Amino acid sequence: MGLFAHPKTPKPAYDRLVSAVSATVKDPEISKKLSGAGFSVAYKNPFEFSKLMNEQWDIFARVIKEANIKVD
Repeated sequence: MGLFAHPKTPKPAYDRLVSAVSATVKDPEISKKLSGAGFSVAYKNPFEFSKLMNEQWDIFARVIKEANIKVD
């Protein structure tokens, strides 16, 4: 699970969002509740998350191409 913001989100709002998400995910009580609900809790900063999304995009693009999947 990840959180995305609109590219035109003002920097101060974006920074507050990043800070709030980081603090929330790193809170042991909240982390325990999320884990108990079946979520895998692993905070990634925006750079790390972007890198992960790009890696996943590349994997799925390759699978789609190799499987010759087409949209009708």
